[in-house]
Formats: sequence, structure tokens, C-alpha cells
Amino acid sequence: MPIFFAILSLIDIFVGGIVFLNTGFIFKTLIRYLAFFSISKGAWSLLSSTAFGYYFDWMGAIDLITGIALVLINFDIALSSYGIIGTVAVLKGVYSLLLSI
Repeated sequence: MPIFFAILSLIDIFVGGIVFLNTGFIFKTLIRYLAFFSISKGAWSLLSSTAFGYYFDWMGAIDLITGIALVLINFDIALSSYGIIGTVAVLKGVYSLLLSI
């Protein structure tokens, strides 16, 4: 099971890098899939933690915000906060990777 979490962490680092760089050279289809993945993962995390009575799921919130940022990047909407969102997502991915090892 730790390898599964390590793979998710690596995907988080990759997604955070895309948001940080606000890259236009990545295929739009890949951005759409990553946005769907990140929003789904964040929503699942937030809903499941709320069901267990834990109302401060910062990792799920970061996934959800990162997914929304990817949707905005997909529609070529530029925001100045992409650097901050990408940095936080990469740091979350590194933190999760260190926890899974």
C-alpha cells in the first residue's frame, strides 16, 4: 500500500509543477485528466474526512484548489496566485512522499 501513496505523491508533485510553471506546452488533454484526478481526489478526501468527523483536511483542500487551478489553466485563464498554489502542492506532495516511504 505505501507504493500506492508514493505514486499519488509523485503525481501531486507533477501537478504542482504544472500549476507553478503555468505551462502552455503540456497537452490540454493531459491537463484535463490531471484536473479531473486532482478534483476527484480532493473531493473524496474532504467528503470522507468529514464523514469521520475530521473537519480540517488540509491535504484534500489543496488537491481541490490545485484541480481548480488546472481547470483555469486549461481555459487559458492566468492568475498571479498560480505560483503559490503550485508551490504548496509540490510541498504537499513531498511531505506525502516522505510519509509514504
